[in-house]
Amino acid sequence: MVTGFISPERAIEPDDFLPDLGPDAVGTVEVFVALEGALGLRFPDKALSVEYFDSVTHILRLVSQVRAATSAAP
Repeated sequence: MVTGFISPERAIEPDDFLPDLGPDAVGTVEVFVALEGALGLRFPDKALSVEYFDSVTHILRLVSQVRAATSAAP
């Protein structure tokens, strides 16, 4: 999914710093919204930051946290 928003000259590694690979602020929002739609999740607004969306590893961690919080909610 991330590769639809950036055009790397090589494969994206899990810990690559995604902002260096091309997506600007608008591209980051597009990835954020696309992931929410594709995964049926709702990320907290604070998650739309470099802290959470700077690498595939951090995105996967965020997805895991949101899924865990969603399944734990009454």
